[in-house]
Amino acid sequence: MPRIIAVIPAKTQSNRVQNKNLRDLCGKPLYRYALDNCVAANVFEKIYLSSDGILDTDLKATLHNRQMPLCGDVPASEVAREVVRDMYADVLTIPEWTCLVQPTSPCLRSSTLAAAAGLCAEDVDAVIAHAPEALGAPCGAFYFVRTYMLLHMVCFADVLRNAETAGRMVWYPIASSEAVDVDCHWHLDLVEMILRGRGHA
Repeated sequence: MPRIIAVIPAKTQSNRVQNKNLRDLCGKPLYRYALDNCVAANVFEKIYLSSDGILDTDLKATLHNRQMPLCGDVPASEVAREVVRDMYADVLTIPEWTCLVQPTSPCLRSSTLAAAAGLCAEDVDAVIAHAPEALGAPCGAFYFVRTYMLLHMVCFADVLRNAETAGRMVWYPIASSEAVDVDCHWHLDLVEMILRGRGHA
C-alpha cells in the first residue's frame, strides 16, 4: 500500500449553515464523523484536520492551523495543498497520495474509504467518490489524488480532467446515503435520520 495522508478541511464559518462543521449531530460535531471515519479506515499514514478555530483536545489527528487567506470560500484542494506544503518541508518525505475528506459528508462509511484507498496501489492518478445516480459527477465525499499532482496544479478541475482524459482516474461509486453533503438546514435533518438509522444516539 502506498503512503497516503488524509486532509479534512474544517473551517469554522460557513455561508448557508452557520458554524456548520461544529454543529452537534447525534452527540458529536459534524467534523468528527470525517475524522472518526479516517481513523477507522486504518489506511492513512497521518490525518490532518485543517481548521481556523477547532480546539478539540481529543483529536486523533494533527491539527493544521489554517491561515486567514484560506478561511473564506476557497476550494478544499487549495487547503490540502497548503497542508502538504506546511507539513512536509523536505520533498523526500512527501507522501505519494493525499486524500481530501469532506467534513460535510458524515454518512460516509470508513469501509468505503478503506476500499477506495486500495485503488491507490493501482496505476491511476485519482480516485473520486461519486453517487451513480449523479451520472458520473463527483459527489465530493472524498478525492484521492497523487500528491505531486496536487502540488503542481493550477486548477484542481484540470488535474481531474487530465487524469480522466488519460484514463488514469477511477470513479468510485458510493451509496446515495453516503453521498449526502450537508449544505443547508434540511440536509442536517436528513443526515441525522440516516445516522440514527445506523444506531447513532
